[in-house]
Amino acid sequence: MTNFSSALREWSDAALALNSLSGFGFTRSRERVLSLERKEVWYIGLKFKINLAVDFSSGEVGFRFLTPDGGDDIPSPMSALIYFSSNSDELIQEIGACKSLADQALLLCKQFEINKWIYICGKWIDDHQFLDAIQKTDRWIASLDRMPIFLEYERYLSALNRDKKNFPCCT
Repeated sequence: MTNFSSALREWSDAALALNSLSGFGFTRSRERVLSLERKEVWYIGLKFKINLAVDFSSGEVGFRFLTPDGGDDIPSPMSALIYFSSNSDELIQEIGACKSLADQALLLCKQFEINKWIYICGKWIDDHQFLDAIQKTDRWIASLDRMPIFLEYERYLSALNRDKKNFPCCT
């Protein structure tokens, strides 16, 4: 029962933190219990959706980011910030300081406040250089003969755009 209650607590804390997305034009859906094993809530924005779900059987809680129609998965907005932002090292440190999913949700909201383009403009979602960098980073992580070191994915992704050029403008 501990696994169930801790997963539900983590999900509830993250959902509460994500409620501040309403200040950025996101609408929260009603919570849905899909089965005795899964519960979810959606945060629907103009350019993408965020799904927060808990699987009670495994105790896993996590985010998914999807296109506005909900059909395709997209990279995390945090990955876009790491890739395009000139202060990615600082952002990676902040990610590393997160102790829970709620902390990650609060950091996402903080970054929305600082980097409004991430939720106003959807061009980063279709940016080919960014998507290629995500695929390259995924392949690199998969090729490792060991478990990746904490935040290694984020550092590698950031290094693929050292000059921080080709920021997807929203004009």
